[in-house]
Amino acid sequence: MEIQYMYTQVINKIKNLPTTLYIFLFAFLYRLPSLGVDFINNDAFLWKSRSYEFGKALMSLDFAKTAVTYHPGIPLLWSQFIAIKIYSLLDFLIYKGVLSPNAEFITNHIIQKTVLVFFTSVLVALAFFLLKKIIGQRSSILVIMFVLLEPFYLGLSRAIHTDTMISLFMFISCLYFYIAFSKDNIIERNGKEAILSGVFIGLAALTKSSALFLIPFYVLGYLILRRFDFSEIKKLLIVYLFFILSFFAFWPAMWVNPVGSLNLYLFKGVEGVALEEGHGHIWFGVETLDPGPLFYPIAFVSRYSMFMVLMFVFGIYFSIKNFKRKYKFNINLIYWFAFIAFYFLMLTFVSKKLDRYLLPITFPVAIFSVYWIRNYFSKKVLALIFSLFVFGRFVILFGLHPNYLAYYSQLVGGMENGRTLIEPKWLIAYDKVALFFNSDDEPEKVKVAIADFDYLRPFAKFEVLNIRVEEERNKADYFVLPVYREERNKFYLDSYNLEKLNDVITVSGVEYYQIYKSRGKK
Repeated sequence: MEIQYMYTQVINKIKNLPTTLYIFLFAFLYRLPSLGVDFINNDAFLWKSRSYEFGKALMSLDFAKTAVTYHPGIPLLWSQFIAIKIYSLLDFLIYKGVLSPNAEFITNHIIQKTVLVFFTSVLVALAFFLLKKIIGQRSSILVIMFVLLEPFYLGLSRAIHTDTMISLFMFISCLYFYIAFSKDNIIERNGKEAILSGVFIGLAALTKSSALFLIPFYVLGYLILRRFDFSEIKKLLIVYLFFILSFFAFWPAMWVNPVGSLNLYLFKGVEGVALEEGHGHIWFGVETLDPGPLFYPIAFVSRYSMFMVLMFVFGIYFSIKNFKRKYKFNINLIYWFAFIAFYFLMLTFVSKKLDRYLLPITFPVAIFSVYWIRNYFSKKVLALIFSLFVFGRFVILFGLHPNYLAYYSQLVGGMENGRTLIEPKWLIAYDKVALFFNSDDEPEKVKVAIADFDYLRPFAKFEVLNIRVEEERNKADYFVLPVYREERNKFYLDSYNLEKLNDVITVSGVEYYQIYKSRGKK
């Protein structure tokens, strides 16, 4: 009887826990499997190096040197600084300096990713807490789950990079802004929303300069939410004031060298890279530096799931239909549509184009996706749809794990066709390559030539060679070539006696790398 009572008490306590806590736990825990032993994204080594520079500058009080890059990625650097200190503590208490260089790298990598995932999970929970004030708890749960179970978002959120952080900072700032300026009296407020909106603009801008988009957007956002009522204009100025204050407060370089830091940020980051430099792509099978204005619409259709894209289209359709029938604007949807449309426009004008730059529109797109579902289906049908969605998504994610960035929508023919439209810019399935050769009876005697070799070495028991350097590839026992880069592969196939093996590296059943036994040059 007493045990049953205790059991009932525990269950009741679990039921009474805030939903925000469950959102945090899900956002954190579902990203932990294989975290740190999955992949090393292309810029990870740079961010690791920058985080050590940043930490060294902090510890020596040489604050000017915390301006380590134009991005400037400050929140990411703070998180990695914390991760470095956690490793130092563990090394002092447990490892005691006995780890090999390779084991030390992997351990650090796991800790760095875990700290970043923890931090972004807190931000996801905060976003949910704010969003439910605007659209209600059930709709907010759907929005968050739609985003968290997107393969593209999931893959990027496991990387040591700025994309997930900037998307969350921008979304949270927009939520605070909406709560601060909306005329909806039902929304619960505490009077600090304008301040916090400004703080999160600052954090977003310190993450990446593309967040400066919010500065002009909030003028439009104010006009949409206040409907040309200028009585709250002072509150808008408060948003901008706290943006400036937080930009100074969280970046130590601004304390001692504001002019030099801003020059690095604006002229190298915004003008030099975003507006003048392009980025190499394989675009519809052709190599180019500028894929043109259709890049982001096609990237959206290709990289986001068919479910998300179609729900977004239906959401727009039904919101227009609803307006025509009732002649009533949905201010919430207009606000988010303006964000999506103008962010798309801004990205299109920027010369450097990458599919991951789309990430900040993910949450607003999910809001549109949920809008029509919540308004056109009963609770029972909605529960069935959600259950099928979660089941189907877990099947997809299980097949991809941990190579979620290999995902391409069925709208473009899936992974096999999608990667020829827009080449994946980060490395896919190197964990599978490592597993294949590590399984050899004597892996230490095996020599493998592959592109982007640095990102395979930490996971390899075998010798990894740079396939682009002739002296190195001449020593290789095996060549590993991506099946979708036929033109680049032709050089190696024409220059070397390569025996195609039956073994193929696949992701979710799709061939990704072909393995060749090298018999030397022809």
